[in-house]
Amino acid sequence: MSVSQKPVDASFAKRLQALAKSDGVYKIKSVVRTSTGKEISFLSFAKACLLVESMLSDALTVSVDYAGTVIAVTLSPTVSVCENHPISSADLRGFNTFVHFRHIEQGPMPDTAAYIQKLEREREARERGEVKDNRSFLAKYWMYIVPVVIFVVLSGASNPEATGGGGGGR
Repeated sequence: MSVSQKPVDASFAKRLQALAKSDGVYKIKSVVRTSTGKEISFLSFAKACLLVESMLSDALTVSVDYAGTVIAVTLSPTVSVCENHPISSADLRGFNTFVHFRHIEQGPMPDTAAYIQKLEREREARERGEVKDNRSFLAKYWMYIVPVVIFVVLSGASNPEATGGGGGGR
């Protein structure tokens, strides 16, 4: 889709060329009105030298979600590298903008019904005792082993004569 636009006046062309020489950035503001009447603003930026060297030829990408709501507007000049070619103001008469609408594709939906059925089958199998516990001895009984180890360590630390710290001399 192409959009017709007003011609560019000479003062705008000169300001854009000056911005390009100073390695400046060109900014556009797109205002979108939603179906409820609310206005949403989108900002997009491009290097001014890219616009000048493309002779104001650019692409405007409008990204919309699955419901048709605009979620982003992006400006892309047709030139991707600034080579500092001299462009006269006469070559900058008007924008040549192509508008692309990009619909965001929805990703795959999870199959929650099948997952819930699988969990139910596993729960029923555990209740019937069909599933064996394949964990190691330590993984099964760690909660009983750890308190015993802590008790032994603490009782050894509180009894100094059992540790051999008696100070018998020569």
